[in-house]
Amino acid sequence: AGDDDEHLRLRTNDWQAWSDMGRVVGSYNLSGGRALAGTFHHLDAGLRVWRREVSTNDGRSKAVLHTWYRGGQRIGAQQGVVHFTPTA
Repeated sequence: AGDDDEHLRLRTNDWQAWSDMGRVVGSYNLSGGRALAGTFHHLDAGLRVWRREVSTNDGRSKAVLHTWYRGGQRIGAQQGVVHFTPTA
């Protein structure tokens, strides 16, 4: 792990997750078992990432969108599709 890596401990009730207080904090919600939306804040750097992820019904693909902000200004985004192959 590099110097810029952060590790979070998330608590969950199976449809929500949230972090303890620290340098990086945040939470997310699950919806319908396939969609995730949440925000994480890197307090020291003044950065926030909004995460949205949605899986297909069969669970073989997931669309991912992460949008980065500093203050109220969007400074970047990353998106993609992840495909999963069953191993058994």
